Amino acid sequence: MSLLLSLISAAGYCGAQVAMKYTDRFGIVPVGAVIAVLLVCAAYFEIAALRLDRLGMVLLTIIAFECIMGSLLSWLWFRESYSNREMLGIALMVAGLALTKG
Repeated sequence: MSLLLSLISAAGYCGAQVAMKYTDRFGIVPVGAVIAVLLVCAAYFEIAALRLDRLGMVLLTIIAFECIMGSLLSWLWFRESYSNREMLGIALMVAGLALTKG
């Protein structure tokens, strides 16, 4: 259950980061409101995960999920590219997450 809660939390943090990319287009006030809501929701789910699991594992899981989701979003949505070294780093995060949660 803490894995699902961590995934939802990471999605909220990642969504806030994506929203930050749109501040130039839509303005800081409306985007800032979206960012605030996403961060509060992400924190809520992180707190729920922390009630069920160890701090270190929740933190590691959220950071790994956030990096993986952010990388995928930046590649698919923003058409950003990655070097081979960066791709290896992302793959190592996936492997590390699998090792700790497997």
